[in-house]
This record gives sequence, C-alpha cells and structure tokens, in this order.
Amino acid sequence: MRNRLRRLEKVAEEDLIIIPQLDGPPAKFPPAAAEEAFLTSLARLKGEDVPIHPLSAAAETSSDSHWRGCFVAGTHSVVGGEIWRDLSE
Repeated sequence: MRNRLRRLEKVAEEDLIIIPQLDGPPAKFPPAAAEEAFLTSLARLKGEDVPIHPLSAAAETSSDSHWRGCFVAGTHSVVGGEIWRDLSE
C-alpha cells in the first residue's frame, strides 16, 4: 500500500513546477501558474501596482540560482518609472 501511494505521489508531481526553497519544503505550483507569474511580472515591470505572484515570491527565495535569477523572480523594475521612447530613429 505504501509503495502504491508513493507512485501516485510521484505521478502527481510530474505535472507540477517545483521550486526548491532555502528554508522548508519546496514550493509546488500547477503549470498555469508560470503564465500567471509571467504576466504579473510584466504588469509590475510596466509600473502597475499589482501584488507579487506566489510563484515569483517562491522564485525569489529559492535555493537554486536559476530560479532566483529568472524573470518571474520579481526583482526587475523600470528605472525612473517610465518606459523609454523608441530610439531606433
């Protein structure tokens, strides 16, 4: 019975995004959370006052440098609070 339960847990985790944490157990999210976190990070980058997504908060506190340095980690901002005009002319 114990082996069956472990197999079921392993199958269930295959579809999850697992982010290792410095303190405590890893944070686990469904695949749709990645898109939500990305869109939230874009909104925050544009200066919108939206709360940080839980996946982004987990990425910021991850023990894995890949997660801490990724875009959704929420550490990005626009300097000066405005988007630069098109300088391609």
